Amino acid sequence: MSAPESWCPEDEDEVWALAETVRFPVAVKFRHDKGMYLSPAERYTKVDEAPALLGVWRRFNELQPRPIIQHYVVGEGYGFEALYDSNGEAVATRRRPIGGLPEREDPGTRAAGTQAPRRPRVARRRDGRVQALF
Repeated sequence: MSAPESWCPEDEDEVWALAETVRFPVAVKFRHDKGMYLSPAERYTKVDEAPALLGVWRRFNELQPRPIIQHYVVGEGYGFEALYDSNGEAVATRRRPIGGLPEREDPGTRAAGTQAPRRPRVARRRDGRVQALF
């Protein structure tokens, strides 16, 4: 399965250098969403031109250092979701095709969080493990 080309700039100078050479549009997104309860529209921002890239990167960088910049993928995609316990072990996974989602609900790289037919409910068991209830 192919993935869009991605960068994780260390600082603003690297973002500027990337903006001069990268093919637009790109998506700016968090490296992970641990502890963040955001809709896909809040986790990703599509950037169409170089002048806007630094401002978007700064906004994401304030919330989580070193956000990812990635080529924006248009069209069909494939989604993977996983829920991990406190030991880092996957306790539930799901893969599925994604496509045809409205751009306003799917900025970035074809995220489908709000479009999932059933979102898992999460429960913490007495032994501390996390369990997904689909």
